[in-house]
Amino acid sequence: MFLFVLARDLGKTVEELAGMSSEEFTYWMAFYDHQNQKLKEAQKAQKAKIKHG
Repeated sequence: MFLFVLARDLGKTVEELAGMSSEEFTYWMAFYDHQNQKLKEAQKAQKAKIKHG
């Protein structure tokens, strides 16, 4: 599923991404993982802020 998300975000087709090196693909996965971790941390902080009002 990640490949489809990446293709959408880059404005490419999945077929166009087929030429991407495995190294670049790995870097993209790491980038998205990092972004997701930051989002989770922000959500957790927001929930704590609301809880402790």
